[in-house]
Amino acid sequence: MFVTFDNSQDLLDLLHIDSFESANDPDLFEYSIDNRNIPSFQVFLIDQYNKRHDLKPNDNAVPIDVSIFVDLNKHLASMGFQERSLHRKNYLKSLRSNIVTNLKSVKTYRGYYFYKTLLQILDMDESKSSMTYEMNESYLSEFFFANDLDTMIYQFQEALSNQDVQRLEYLILNHWQRYKLKQFSKRLSKNDQFFNLPIEIKVKLNQFNKTCSLALRFLYNFHKENQSLSDYKTLLLRVKKKLGNTAITLSGGGTFALFHVGILVNLFDLNKLPKFVSGCSGGAIVAAIFAKYLSTSEETPYSNIKMLLSTIIKQDLKFEIFDQSESGILNLLLNHSYFKDTKLLQNTLIDFLGEYTTFGDIFEKSGMVLNISVSGGNTASFTAKEFLLNYNNSPNVLLWSSVTSSCSLPAIFPPHMIYSKTVSNNLPSLKVWSGNNQKFLDGSMLQDLPIKKLSEMFNIDNVIASQVNPHIFPVLHIQNFLNKKRLQRGNGKGNTLLRWILYFLEYIYTEITHWLAVLRFTAVANIFKQNYYGDMTVLPNWSLLLKMNKLLTNPTGDFILYLIIMGIKQFWEYSGDYLEYQLFLEFEVNSYLDKIENEDGD
Repeated sequence: MFVTFDNSQDLLDLLHIDSFESANDPDLFEYSIDNRNIPSFQVFLIDQYNKRHDLKPNDNAVPIDVSIFVDLNKHLASMGFQERSLHRKNYLKSLRSNIVTNLKSVKTYRGYYFYKTLLQILDMDESKSSMTYEMNESYLSEFFFANDLDTMIYQFQEALSNQDVQRLEYLILNHWQRYKLKQFSKRLSKNDQFFNLPIEIKVKLNQFNKTCSLALRFLYNFHKENQSLSDYKTLLLRVKKKLGNTAITLSGGGTFALFHVGILVNLFDLNKLPKFVSGCSGGAIVAAIFAKYLSTSEETPYSNIKMLLSTIIKQDLKFEIFDQSESGILNLLLNHSYFKDTKLLQNTLIDFLGEYTTFGDIFEKSGMVLNISVSGGNTASFTAKEFLLNYNNSPNVLLWSSVTSSCSLPAIFPPHMIYSKTVSNNLPSLKVWSGNNQKFLDGSMLQDLPIKKLSEMFNIDNVIASQVNPHIFPVLHIQNFLNKKRLQRGNGKGNTLLRWILYFLEYIYTEITHWLAVLRFTAVANIFKQNYYGDMTVLPNWSLLLKMNKLLTNPTGDFILYLIIMGIKQFWEYSGDYLEYQLFLEFEVNSYLDKIENEDGD
């Protein structure tokens, strides 16, 4: 049996469309989520890629009557299809084929989510319906979580109907706990990386979010009429503190780090770009450049980012980072020195970032909290120390110098000093940031994804991670695969031979992990002891390993575009339901805080 919706509005909300007629509008998903006049960056970049490679996009989407999904069981019965009949199977097969065809041609996350949700509804026929679940752990988790949601929705609706301000404020402050959703997803799937919630739970979450939005709007209007917006602001700040903040962390990975641009572009299009952005090594380059262009005041943020994307694709400004001469190899072999020099890297960073741009400048102009991860001391021993630079602890540090240090991987680039800006006689100049002239190394040596420090500094409890290090992402792919198969074993699926193979693979993986732990007194151990997962972790496709020859080379425009497009599409795959539900309340609260700030400004 297929899931049945109580009303058509629940399905419309689930698919994020206004009407069933609009579902076949060819331009429905082509624009920015907040402005129908602004094309999505995802569309812009995919069109550029298709044009460069002479690919003809499939713009002829197959029309699908989405309204039949409100009650697919009733629709099939009205067509005279018997349960398990050949005609029924052929009809569903044709319907699935049309959805998959449209899915392959989408250019945005919204389009991808739309068709994946339709496929999930179709898949319900192959699994147990919500009324026939066995009493297993997953079912009990879903049952109690759904009851909690029903209770909270009822309480909010009752307070709204009674216009009970005190009750609403109490509910907002005490019932918005994101960790409940995290705990539920872990119990349900054993791994946040496959956060695909049951349709029934999604519907209830949408109802809860809509009710919360109504409560926020009611309280905003109430406090505005009573000239008490300052009290409302205090309440929302308390809610934010309890919710925690979301950050995005971008790993190292040489030239492959341009993959991260695709992640940032998706979040920008969806108006879900976190205020807190952290980068390490190659990820530091991407994070710093993206933040710099967002903080440029000449144009709108959209125009600035479009200019950045056009600049790097057309290579008006090139990523000249690596010296391609053979002198580097000779220097490494004969002098036991470094493979590359940082002069080209520094010049490129100054071209993109400016010579005197600081962390404080970025925060002041855009409100973005940029974080750059570096390592100090001797990474071959326990004397090494990790640093996370930002506007709070190093406001005057120059971006280009901190990013250079974050990229200084031993044997590739030499250690580098970090400089800060000082002003004398109204003229900017440089001074060494560290009082003892300390030099710094690649941040990935100790904290590729500085999740713990971000949490300590900025109350971060929700992390989007983009991991592209070629020595890390294959391991995470294998872990994800094993977790999926382990979940299937727990549900009684899969054959015996496959189970034994998986047991063997898990044993091998455990042994490898153990022997790496034995290396705890070496620099290698520092790399493998780290946590490389966020609450949502986006990984590149396995095919990226075929491009290893380009890891430490200056990227061409075509390769830059290839990496960005891969980042865009991998983001679609890995975001699952995480993006829809984990970020909603936080960004809704932020929008009302911005409204209050604008009221105060007026």
